[in-house]
Amino acid sequence: MAITIKSLKIMFWAALISTVLVFFLFVPIPSVKILAGDRVWFKVPVALGGKFETLYEHSVQKTPVIDEYVISCGRIWQWQERVKSHNAGLPFEVPRNGKFLATNGWFYFRGGRWNWNRFFLRVGNDILGKNIIVFGDGFIDGTPERTTYKLFTILRGRKLVVQWASTTIVSCLFSNESLRIVPNMVE
Repeated sequence: MAITIKSLKIMFWAALISTVLVFFLFVPIPSVKILAGDRVWFKVPVALGGKFETLYEHSVQKTPVIDEYVISCGRIWQWQERVKSHNAGLPFEVPRNGKFLATNGWFYFRGGRWNWNRFFLRVGNDILGKNIIVFGDGFIDGTPERTTYKLFTILRGRKLVVQWASTTIVSCLFSNESLRIVPNMVE
């Protein structure tokens, strides 16, 4: 039986489609997830360079503190911290390998090369902390705008784990975790 041009074309397209399918099933998908206890509260895919911020009110100074994080190279990097004051445990030194800026009433501590696979975030309440998390640029959540969650009303008093994660579509199919785009409200 001779192989015809038509059968070669069919084999080529079948091989190409199979390869693409296998690639998309097993390619790593970078994401950020937030765990409250042992439950995943939030998990979202993120592009390289995706950013998010944690905002809270300092317990002594009663001034806002904003920490900005960037996802890169499988790590969560603290890009900068913005504060309105230098007192009572707030930053006052320029980070090593970083710089200090003062503009429009804010003090910026940028750089420093702080990075983690995960970090802990203690959530206060509407009196102490007023913790908020904002997901924005680079997050593949189907909306171009920034998404804000008032953690102090949703997860009051919890110790959260903010973690970089990598998963595949196949592992999502065979585990109890999914790529959640909307929060799983934990009571």
